[in-house]
Amino acid sequence: MEEMFLYLNKYTNIGYIKFCKIYKYLNGKIGDFFNLDRHDFVNIGIKEKDINNIFNNLKKYNFEKEKKELDKYGIKMCNILDADYPYLLSNIYDPPIMMYYKGKMIHNENSLAIVGARKCSNYGIKVVEEFAGYLSNYFSIVSGFAYGIDSIAHRSAIRNKKRTIAIMGVGLDRYYPEENKNLAQDILDNNGLLISEFPIGTKLLKSNFPRRNRIISGISSGVLVIEAGLKSGTFITANCALEQGRDLFVVPGNIYSKESIGANEIIKKGANLVTKPEDILEIMDMEI
Repeated sequence: MEEMFLYLNKYTNIGYIKFCKIYKYLNGKIGDFFNLDRHDFVNIGIKEKDINNIFNNLKKYNFEKEKKELDKYGIKMCNILDADYPYLLSNIYDPPIMMYYKGKMIHNENSLAIVGARKCSNYGIKVVEEFAGYLSNYFSIVSGFAYGIDSIAHRSAIRNKKRTIAIMGVGLDRYYPEENKNLAQDILDNNGLLISEFPIGTKLLKSNFPRRNRIISGISSGVLVIEAGLKSGTFITANCALEQGRDLFVVPGNIYSKESIGANEIIKKGANLVTKPEDILEIMDMEI
């Protein structure tokens, strides 16, 4: 099964919706995937260009070589049929059919995403340190490994000796930003988790980050925004959270600061305004 998922994820345009069609066609016997012919894919409803892509790439696919490369970096795989695939993520509209990870994957984890501006203010730094430090006692803290609020959220959980999860926008054989390489190791040393939907060798592309952001919100019970520009990745993550039915929390920011324009707009759209970490626990009906 690993062989098929790795192939689909790296060499084809088969995402969750198309995978479900294939799964149904095979009556759940997904191990028969490589026995399908072109006629089968036509019957499934796969477009001709995608069928050509599937068969053309098979010529260069070597599972053993791919697996050996993953092992070299200590990278494991988790597909949507695995028992430890994160439950919350499996229930979004378009979950990854496979993810690469380092650390320990937990199926039914209680996690909260904390995201925000890369160029955060001193106010933002103070807020994220307080909120992430406190909330890490109740949740695994999820973020996007970026500069600013994300990195501080990860480090605040680590400082509290609690688990944190980094969702990456590149392959797990590299780091972005590269200066966060030590942070990645600190996350793993603290029983944390690194996750990427992207195969090794995947470089930094702007289009990777909206895909990453849906995982940040999708794997979490709720999303906390601390400072965000109006057209930022954080704003996208907040919209993903709303689409996925997640609780959305925002700490209000300075109305004269460009780092807070997006965050304050999200509040106007109906997000929960919070001014202390306990507010989140109360809204989520958790005991303090």
